[in-house]
Amino acid sequence: MVNVPVKDPGSRAEKTFRNDSGRALCSGILDSGWQTFGVLIAIRLFQAPETIKALFFAADKVGMLLTSITIAFASRWGRPATRIIGTYALLAAVFLILSALSPGLWLYATFFCLAAFTFAQQLPLMIKTYSQNYTRQERGLRVSSASILTAIGGMLASISGGWILDLH
Repeated sequence: MVNVPVKDPGSRAEKTFRNDSGRALCSGILDSGWQTFGVLIAIRLFQAPETIKALFFAADKVGMLLTSITIAFASRWGRPATRIIGTYALLAAVFLILSALSPGLWLYATFFCLAAFTFAQQLPLMIKTYSQNYTRQERGLRVSSASILTAIGGMLASISGGWILDLH
């Protein structure tokens, strides 16, 4: 892991960095190729048509386009951005579990796309969290450290996922 200077272990920035490091590693697992693996599963198990495959790859982009709704919601709700991020992460996890349990293509695709859409809502709130909890001088190093952890999580997940898919 990147060595980030520690000023005060109990500070808001340190707590944010510690929590964000765990989030980043797990986020990398999802960011890496969950759509690719989702499409491969849709093709292998359900013989998904081209339209469904396109929806899988568009879901997170549509989610990103609609993040302005998330930002408006977050500012009106008055809850900490981290709580809202946690709620979106939980919803995305529930949708992924429901997609995994789905018996047919349409349910699988619906829940999978909802998971991608919901997961995408977190990014603008993370930017708000970084701005509130990191000073201008430390923000770049801390955010780039989280990005490195995201990449590591993504590499590990891609290698593991590819290996699992090759088994069957």
